[in-house]
Amino acid sequence: MIESAKIINPKRTSLNSGKASWYPYYAGYSDHFVTGILNSVNLNRDSVVLDPWNGSGTTTTIANNRGFQAVGYDLNPVMIIASKACLLNKNDYTSIEPICKQIIGRANSDKITIKEDEPLNLWLYPKSAIYIRKLERAIQRVLINDTRYSEIADAGFVNHISSIASFFYVALFRSLNGFLERFRPTNPTWIKLPKSDTERILICRELINTSFLNEVKLMIASVMSENITLPSRSVSNISLASSCDMPISPASVDLIISSPPYCTRIDYAVATMPELTLLGYHYSSSFDTLRRKLIGASTISKMQVKPLDQWGDTCLNFLDAVFHHDSKASKSYYYKSHLQYFDSIHNSILEIERALKIGGGCILVVQDSHYKDVYNNLPMIFREMAEQVGLKHVKTEHFDSARNMAKRNPGVKKYRSHATATESVLCLKK
Repeated sequence: MIESAKIINPKRTSLNSGKASWYPYYAGYSDHFVTGILNSVNLNRDSVVLDPWNGSGTTTTIANNRGFQAVGYDLNPVMIIASKACLLNKNDYTSIEPICKQIIGRANSDKITIKEDEPLNLWLYPKSAIYIRKLERAIQRVLINDTRYSEIADAGFVNHISSIASFFYVALFRSLNGFLERFRPTNPTWIKLPKSDTERILICRELINTSFLNEVKLMIASVMSENITLPSRSVSNISLASSCDMPISPASVDLIISSPPYCTRIDYAVATMPELTLLGYHYSSSFDTLRRKLIGASTISKMQVKPLDQWGDTCLNFLDAVFHHDSKASKSYYYKSHLQYFDSIHNSILEIERALKIGGGCILVVQDSHYKDVYNNLPMIFREMAEQVGLKHVKTEHFDSARNMAKRNPGVKKYRSHATATESVLCLKK
């Protein structure tokens, strides 16, 4: 099966149309990449397709559209909602605008007062924060539970949220991010905090409602030309879970298509901080807890991690070079952060091997990087870890990646004359 997989460049060429435009995601790959694979591997119709790092849901969306059993896991509830929104059926599009107007009407009639610890107060004046909170509450009242409101951060019902409710949450994400654009630096994975309360934003209710309705209209307009109507027998399961501990039966998955977090210290929690505050996450408590759980986080866990022989020679040699590097904090912070990353990746690969059926395939998009002037051959590290747990390497395709985080770091010129990267597609088989 995996031997016949057609591999094209996974890079996204456009995020301006279709469902990919609903929630543009820095770490995503293209629909065409997944479609090419699914067209070429000859899966049975009852096959299970899994993405352990589901992100914005490209794999699960395409697999679900084609009638396979799509399973996706992610630890970030924002990405669970974004990927569930993409499962919205074309048959529901005509209902969206009337529902949106109902949501706005419910928000306008809501009599709640702002809580002192409202997470949205981080960027917004309380008067504006409460208008956005009323819209979020109205989405729940209209589409989830009309009698009881719960912050998604506390409720634990994100696993059961419908695609249509997720759609409206994504529209509100987009609206909120539009208002906070001034806090976005050139780094697409970061957002700044106001330096003082006076830098917070004041927006009137009418502008917030208009923005929300406009985002809904733009999202629907972007997909009206699509010819996809989801199969009636399609089954999908997108839920909160760690790639290190997936709630899936052993030997139950036919194909995995995914892109693990790169070893470039992208803080995926910070990248989605506004959306997380909308879901009720508080900066100094629940947000920080989530941030520390994500692979590749810039925060260091208190757990003691030691390198293992099973990580392979390439990984161990790289870690040794980081430890002995003469730059500041190499022996402490940077060495520990890399240890933490590789420990999580190794545990994830163990889970991948457990989940795959005999003969099942795994296709991973992995990008190399550098620590200062030390080359981090991440594709080879993944290959060696996979081979150590019993997976067979079938082939690897390499593609130049013009879009990488090193180009945004002015300090890179001190160690290297160029800031190129290679994105590799690694094909493995159990």
